[in-house]
Amino acid sequence: MCPYCKAAVIKVTLKEIAAQALLGPPWQAVSYSCGSCGQILSVGIDPVALQDDTVQAILAALGKR
Repeated sequence: MCPYCKAAVIKVTLKEIAAQALLGPPWQAVSYSCGSCGQILSVGIDPVALQDDTVQAILAALGKR
């Protein structure tokens, strides 16, 4: 249930955003918004970008980049 509009959350909208820690570079993140009212329900690190960054870092460390 959406805490804002009280509708059942059966669809969310993802939006790419940047998350900034106090120190260090920004991370790629996403916000999850209610498909009914558009209010942001949650924010988290973009799992697809994190996976891609991890694979690229491993390949670079192995010298295969």
